[in-house]
Amino acid sequence: MERIAEVEIPHAERWRVAKVVSFDERFDGQHCKSSLGICFRGTNAVHIFNIFLEGTESKEFKVAYWGQYPGVVIASVNATRPGIRDLMSVTEEGVVYLIHPLHSHHSQGAIYNLNLVNPAAPSTAPYEGVHISKHGKIVDLEDDRGSLLSVVYQDGWRCRADVNMCPTDELTLDSLRALSRTLMDVVFYGVHFYFLQEWSRHDRTSDPVLQFRCLQVALYDTHNLDVVQVPAASTTAWSRMALSESHARCSRDTFVLSKLKPYHAKTPRLVTALRQDSALSSLAIAMHALHLLGEAYKLQKDKHVYLVRLASCICNLAVHVRPEWADYWKRLLPDAMEEWPDPSQYNLQNMDDRVPVVPRDIYSFLLNMLRSDAEPISFEPGHLSLYFKTVPPFTFGTQDPTSIVYSLKRLYDLLIDPAVPTSHKRAENAITYLLLPDGPGMQLLDTLPLGLAAPLREAVRTCQLAPPGHWPADMFSQIGRKDLAASGSQETEAIFTEGYRPAKDFMNPSKPKLTIGKIVAEAKSAAAGEVDATSGVEFEHDSLVVVRFGQDRRIEEVARLLNSSIVSTIRPPDRPEQSEHEQANQHQSHALRVAERTLALSYGRGMFTFGSVRKVTRESHSIPKIEYTIKLLPLNITVTPDAGKIATDATHWGEFHNGVAAGLRISPNAQGVESSWITFNKPSELTPEHAGFLFALGLTGHLKELMTWHTFQYLTPKHDLTSIAVLLGLAASNVGKATQRIVKLLAVHTPALLPTPNIDLNVSLLTQASGLSALGLLYMGTKNRRMAEVCLGEISRRDLVQPDLSNEHREAYTFSAAIAFGMIMLGKGTLIPADLDLLQRLSILLHGDVTLQARDKPINPFDSNLTSPAAAIALGLMYLKTGRQDVADLLTIPDTVLGLNRVQPSFLMIRTIAKGLIMWNQVEATEKYIASQIPENIAEAMAPAGPGQAKVIEGAFELAYYNIIAGVCFVIGLKFAGTARKDAYALLGAHYEVFAKHVFAVAGPIYEGRIKRAALREGLNQISLAIGMVMAGTGEALCIRRIRCAYGVFQNNMYHQNFRYGVHVVTMQSLGLIVLGGGTYCLGNSDAAIACLVAAFFPRTHANASDNKCYLQALRHLWVLAVEPRCLVARDVDTGEICFLPVKVTYKEDDRTPTTPYISPTMMPDFNTLVAIRVDTPRYWPFYIDLATYPRHREALLRNQTLYVKRRTAFLSYSEDARGSRSLFVRSGSSPLESAILDFPQAADPKTHPGNDLSQFITSFSNNIIFLAFADALCRSEEEDAEEGERIVHNYCHAALLDCIMQDKPQTLQTHLELFQARHMYVPDPLFNLVYQDMRVAADFYGRVYDKRFSGRAENNVRTGLLRDTAVFGALHSMEKPLESLRSSQTFLKLLGRYVRHELFRSTAQEISTDLQQAKIDLSIERTVERLMSWYLLANSVPMPETLRVLRDCVRQKRAEVLPTLGGDEQKIAELDIALQAAFRSAGNKMTLPPGWAVRSFDEVIAAWDMTRSLHN
Repeated sequence: MERIAEVEIPHAERWRVAKVVSFDERFDGQHCKSSLGICFRGTNAVHIFNIFLEGTESKEFKVAYWGQYPGVVIASVNATRPGIRDLMSVTEEGVVYLIHPLHSHHSQGAIYNLNLVNPAAPSTAPYEGVHISKHGKIVDLEDDRGSLLSVVYQDGWRCRADVNMCPTDELTLDSLRALSRTLMDVVFYGVHFYFLQEWSRHDRTSDPVLQFRCLQVALYDTHNLDVVQVPAASTTAWSRMALSESHARCSRDTFVLSKLKPYHAKTPRLVTALRQDSALSSLAIAMHALHLLGEAYKLQKDKHVYLVRLASCICNLAVHVRPEWADYWKRLLPDAMEEWPDPSQYNLQNMDDRVPVVPRDIYSFLLNMLRSDAEPISFEPGHLSLYFKTVPPFTFGTQDPTSIVYSLKRLYDLLIDPAVPTSHKRAENAITYLLLPDGPGMQLLDTLPLGLAAPLREAVRTCQLAPPGHWPADMFSQIGRKDLAASGSQETEAIFTEGYRPAKDFMNPSKPKLTIGKIVAEAKSAAAGEVDATSGVEFEHDSLVVVRFGQDRRIEEVARLLNSSIVSTIRPPDRPEQSEHEQANQHQSHALRVAERTLALSYGRGMFTFGSVRKVTRESHSIPKIEYTIKLLPLNITVTPDAGKIATDATHWGEFHNGVAAGLRISPNAQGVESSWITFNKPSELTPEHAGFLFALGLTGHLKELMTWHTFQYLTPKHDLTSIAVLLGLAASNVGKATQRIVKLLAVHTPALLPTPNIDLNVSLLTQASGLSALGLLYMGTKNRRMAEVCLGEISRRDLVQPDLSNEHREAYTFSAAIAFGMIMLGKGTLIPADLDLLQRLSILLHGDVTLQARDKPINPFDSNLTSPAAAIALGLMYLKTGRQDVADLLTIPDTVLGLNRVQPSFLMIRTIAKGLIMWNQVEATEKYIASQIPENIAEAMAPAGPGQAKVIEGAFELAYYNIIAGVCFVIGLKFAGTARKDAYALLGAHYEVFAKHVFAVAGPIYEGRIKRAALREGLNQISLAIGMVMAGTGEALCIRRIRCAYGVFQNNMYHQNFRYGVHVVTMQSLGLIVLGGGTYCLGNSDAAIACLVAAFFPRTHANASDNKCYLQALRHLWVLAVEPRCLVARDVDTGEICFLPVKVTYKEDDRTPTTPYISPTMMPDFNTLVAIRVDTPRYWPFYIDLATYPRHREALLRNQTLYVKRRTAFLSYSEDARGSRSLFVRSGSSPLESAILDFPQAADPKTHPGNDLSQFITSFSNNIIFLAFADALCRSEEEDAEEGERIVHNYCHAALLDCIMQDKPQTLQTHLELFQARHMYVPDPLFNLVYQDMRVAADFYGRVYDKRFSGRAENNVRTGLLRDTAVFGALHSMEKPLESLRSSQTFLKLLGRYVRHELFRSTAQEISTDLQQAKIDLSIERTVERLMSWYLLANSVPMPETLRVLRDCVRQKRAEVLPTLGGDEQKIAELDIALQAAFRSAGNKMTLPPGWAVRSFDEVIAAWDMTRSLHN
């Protein structure tokens, strides 16, 4: 604890009544500080403390006692400085004043008195001393907010007072800020105080001219300058309006006021004179500070209107300490001074040598920076205090009106950084700094003049064409690359399809508008609550499905095949010999057989429509009905199966799968799926459809939103299908997370998880099987030993050894336990003892206990017919991708007839699949690999016989061969799932054709033929699924034809024994896989995906729709967990429409990284293998996404699989113009004069220009509203009586618009207009010289700098500029035209001679004609030439008169010294004169601003000199 100060309080109790306020929080030149004012009531003293941080890295606040001021009441208000509070104090006598402390070495502060006596009177009334009104003294100040506070008087009267004394004129405020950072604190206090006094004397008027004049008077008074000429105040409204800034802006509009003669008022000026006590030293500092402020204003187009007033003040100061600076501003702004400075106005003895002769010019400095020859000078006012050794008060803190200079200098430094080798990297660094959160921002480009903004615009253009990959999304958006910003955003794809419709829908709609009748019909339907019936196969009209497959009707055909809510039409064979009763029975048989297929359609429909609904509505989710009615042709009658013909369990499971298909339509990323919405869809009584719907929500991850108490509402009724759905769904939503809450739910439905497994839970065996499967999903890949032991033990569950009525689903239970075990131990098999123990137990379940003798009784009996295939698949999953040959050898296939007869043929297929899972890396899509998996004896037996030879094949070999081939094909399908590999597809397709040909070729009712046919059918099923897995989501037409053929064969072979329910399921699943998600989703090949695919497509077909004996039907939907959204989509960022886009994708493949071209929308390789994506097409803006280097790009692509692209305005999309024959570059009738008009505007006939109907023309090529508005406002000149000037404007704008459209540069439209305005700018305009200087910088940049440093030529990547150099030179040439006629004018030469000789510039009374009329004409001409003289001196960089005088004296002296040595030789004298003139010009170049003294002007100056005297005399 440190004691800061001691304060004596007269009365002990008064310390309790104190007011503490904080004020003056700012940077004071050394550190950031804040002042604290403490006032004890009744002490009439305010104690001030300063609080600051000592050093930049210090974390301790320092407190210093400042002193005290009189006061009984204090408040903190915003009074004199914006954003910085001052302390207001009221003394016992009633005096009210403001205070803010000065620098630390001053003990007193700045005090400003106020008048708050009469609330009805303005606060600017003159201060008369003590503030006592009819209400008495002020006793309190309350409720201070900003500049407002409440004043309390003795009698209780309260009033609201505004003490805002901040000038409203931006120039005045910026001048104060600049001076506060440069002048000594005491000097600035005087300037600020006198300004407030002078301004208050004028009632603190809001007139900006008067405010700045008050500051000038305060500045002159502070420096003891006499104001010798004060202009009379404006007395008329016209004169006041003529002096306003609005009049100054409008008077330069040559098109608006070309026919008018606006009122011109003489600009008021203050002229000063020195006194003996004038503070010249401080005057030079003030001049320098205001000069730098003026240079900063030159960089801001919106502040050019202030420059005339500011330059006038600078000239008044400069004429006393450095007249060359006054000459500088007179050249730039002819209205800055009434006359050119001459020797009679200043004394050379008063010149301040600290001020350089040539003032700092920001244009020349920045241009020299681009040329890399800039001198190390500073434009920062903060450096002036160091240079002049002053201690400024920094009254306004960090508020710096010249901050734009620092920002622009930093940007130019980055643009020319020699340490960066490439122009692209330099541009990237500069624009990165520009777009930083605390950087200048893109608004800086709109502020800068054309010439200085050009380098930055070119840098932005460079980044537009090749944007950096590490930028955040907002930076992309700011440079006009909304496509990259959208691609990297956190929002999903669906967000871009909602909200406002794209502009193209209004400018160039692709669809007809709704009619009034259609709108009314839709409104009536919505009001009546009518809901359109859904078929479950609908897609949005503008969805990806329609775009990707919109060229044919494959999607419509698949939707027709999988639609279960329409009446099926069949044409049975005609049998006229049958009776009517027999025909009725036959029709019922037809209906029942078709119903079997109808019940299986939901399997494929769930795959087909997966993820097609992006957002759920508040209404309940509709589930399509199942239609069992058929239509018979040619009788054209409908038949419905009789009641009871279809088993109840069959309809329940059919409705369950129908609910699953309906629920899978909801996308995993869909919004609005919450627990309340799920329960809102719950029916009053649980139904199979709702159970399937719940299961689907679980598969897509939405069931994790279901609250626990809602879960119990579903499980309590013990509805089997609902219990199965909830248990599996919750596990699927939390796959691999081992969530204990869900484990507890599973435990009460799975006896194996209870301490006493034999307890009767009154739960069906199917529910128990689903609980085990859910356990595998919940613990997938976790290698949880406890759960793995449970599942392994359930494979050989004792009470399932002997079949009976209570355990008819024992095989399904066994497979569920095996798959659950495999999922838990997925790919985790190792050589540790615990795993070897599991391996041994699985081996026993696979082959039986070979250690037992024939008469020994096993300790744990089991049925190997149940456990063998289950153990095989469990073993395959446990050692997935491990390549353990010793484990694979346990799954060897017998190669003898005796060995094969001991094993069911279907087991061989499972063993082959399991072996392929273990030896995953050896799986290849080749015939050689397939042959290597077939035992040699079987291969030899199945080898084709020679020509003319008959061969008898053992049935065991034949059955084994078919099952092995099918198993190998299935493994190949798993290995290449979702890859669409051509070799894999061709191989599987060949075997499919072989099996399909043989499956119907085997005929006859004999037992062997039926077994062979069944084996072929099972093999064909697995091969069909393998093809579907490989081609998943591709929508390949040949695959669809193949499956449709199998679908249609049923019509002709309705009663074929092979066409069981399971065949229909496989057919629908294969069809659904090919068009998975409508072609938007694909299958993955991760470990979890492989396990789920094995579970979903396990080779056990169902005999009928209610068959769950061999395998649990609910597991057939686990394919959802293997789905990956891998369809790359390109969307136009302006319209939101999906478009075709050529892309080049680089991905990893083994040890290679090939690059493959694709056309989106298309299926991509696995996202984990992607390296980069490049868009390089002339129709769209290019970009390169480096997925390997920047993870956020990979995350964005995984999130929505969408590339947002921006179409170039000169092209149409590939869907509108596939061949590119309709682009703007190849349109017919292109005029060669369009580009020439930009260089030389002319009034050409608008009908000669192509695309005359600009509205339709522009909307065809661009969605940019700026183009359309520009064309509508400035490019129409259909009027026949349009004047030539108007037609020139329209034609120029027309050419500029076409140029911007063709090169997609809407930001250049404004630049073209600036060039046109510069061409037609009047010379008398006060800002003409300023615009001319900017045009010279632009011409120099595009003529000399751009090609060298910005075009990319050094990197062999040349890019044309936003502006052609010919257009800029043309504008500059148009501005210089009047200068040519001026050079030959005698009046001009006379005035030029006076200027260079530094004589009185204007004509004297003796030189003026005695004729009054002629005298007026002569004076008018002289004033006009005088304004043009400023332009001439600026354009030719003529040195200042004082410089010329010094140089001339030096030349004369040198000539006088050398001349006697020449002996009168005229030739040598002539050579001497030439040498002296060259030296004269060389020295003059060094004493003037770049680009140096023009040669022609040098000759003209010499000639002007020679009119009256010789240079050498």
